[in-house]
Amino acid sequence: MTQSTVSGEPVEAALLQSLKAYPDAEVWVGFSGGLDSTALLLAAQRVQQSQLPDLKISAIHVNHNLHAHSSAWAHHCDEVCTRLDVPLIQATVEVSALGNLEANARRVRYAAYAQYLPSKGLLLLGHHQQDQSETILYRLLQGRGMLTIRPQGRLGSGQFLRPLLNLSRSVLSTYVRSHNLDWIEDPTNSDTNLHRNFLRADILPRLKSRWEDADKALSRVAHHHQQTLGALIDTLSRFPDEVPEHTLPADRGHRRAWLRAYLAGRGVFSVSDRGLDEFMDQQACSPGLAHLQLGEANIYSYDNTFYFEAKPPQGLSSQRLESSQEVVLPYGKLQLRQVQPDDRFAFKAAQPLTLRFRSGGETLRVAASLDNAAQPFTKSLKQLLNDARIPPWRRDFYPLIFSADRLVCVPEIAVAHDTAPTAADNSRYWQARFLPNADTSAQQRKK
Repeated sequence: MTQSTVSGEPVEAALLQSLKAYPDAEVWVGFSGGLDSTALLLAAQRVQQSQLPDLKISAIHVNHNLHAHSSAWAHHCDEVCTRLDVPLIQATVEVSALGNLEANARRVRYAAYAQYLPSKGLLLLGHHQQDQSETILYRLLQGRGMLTIRPQGRLGSGQFLRPLLNLSRSVLSTYVRSHNLDWIEDPTNSDTNLHRNFLRADILPRLKSRWEDADKALSRVAHHHQQTLGALIDTLSRFPDEVPEHTLPADRGHRRAWLRAYLAGRGVFSVSDRGLDEFMDQQACSPGLAHLQLGEANIYSYDNTFYFEAKPPQGLSSQRLESSQEVVLPYGKLQLRQVQPDDRFAFKAAQPLTLRFRSGGETLRVAASLDNAAQPFTKSLKQLLNDARIPPWRRDFYPLIFSADRLVCVPEIAVAHDTAPTAADNSRYWQARFLPNADTSAQQRKK
């Protein structure tokens, strides 16, 4: 099939154009059996046959077990995939009945997608122009501002793409019927007690009776909004993961928008205005430390610095250290080397030296520290780390050097007082440097 022939099928043309940005992707289709996903699955199969023979396609159906016909719908999806010769994964999930059932179902559905999606996987979702219209109106009426359906983004270790957002439902219907395929009609879609169904069945038709191209107009609005927001997200994604707070907007509304776009640039979209407001309230009321957890990610405010942490580090194990060694740690690199007695932060210790991490109750007979005290004195590790302004959530991962069971060095902060130097022992003078990552979380995201 030539390109001009493909263009005669708007669904296939839209999909082919979208796939150009993902040349090596393994394509998965989120297949509910409804009209949208049926059109998308059919288009993917036909584009593979006519244009992209090396394209790998699979379908995934998530069975929520929320309807009496759930098993029949799963069977229908299996039949369609067999007819189109597309491998199908059937995933069964449990949906909590507490709270918003629709939101709960969506959450577990996307979790199932993320579970099966490989690192080079591209999940295709069948949302179309009318879905965009409903979303814009619904969120505006909720007072959530101008939020649109995102055309693409990260999902688990892969990505998702919505290639049909500029196509109408009628185009999809004509396309599927022309290939003699049936689709499932969920009976709950006619329940206008549900807000989105009310918009779909009652409000949008009335709008279109006056403004025939309402869907197209709202689609253009969404496109312009996404371009503007995308430019802001792109700009803020270049910021480091440790930002001086004086550079953040002072106005509360502006700061909320800044935080939302900053997080979006790091793939964090599930954050409410309430959550951001609580974080800013903590900043105002407790300038020592503010914290907001966002799934695996976390944001903090500490010591006049804003921090983004993509994912908490895993627990670390102690290890023996050799001379002239470098150890990569979650928040930086530890460098150990032999030095002269008068070098800065030189400490005398006998081998073997061990790298350990805080367990609680450690103390150090301090010989040199950040406050340059002239006389040695005993200080708790907790106080040393606090005085050095090490962020609290990173202290369990800060490297500590032990000789036997004696703490002898907190790198870059303090070393043990040499109380009994002798010429006969096997002690040497060492220096341990800890070089923090300039952008720790950014490096974690690249892994």
